[in-house]
Amino acid sequence: MAARRTLHTATLLRDGTVMVVGGTSPDGDSCVASAELYRPATGRWLPVGSMRAARSFHTATLLSDGRALIAGGMTGVRGAGATTTALTEMFQQ
Repeated sequence: MAARRTLHTATLLRDGTVMVVGGTSPDGDSCVASAELYRPATGRWLPVGSMRAARSFHTATLLSDGRALIAGGMTGVRGAGATTTALTEMFQQ
């Protein structure tokens, strides 16, 4: 994994890859916007872009058409910088 993170989502996609999105840095000082795919067959991570807004505590739901819906969560961390968001984004492999 290129960007170490906590409080992220990990979604199993239909082709067997795992999409990891968002979260916070390990020290808890910042949110992460990046998304990565893990390919179990090769044991490799592949960066696949970034969300419009870095977030943690969000949801990632695999839809019947194979896309993933990323919704809600918190932008910012610790204290006054942490706010909830209603932003949604779609991920398509």
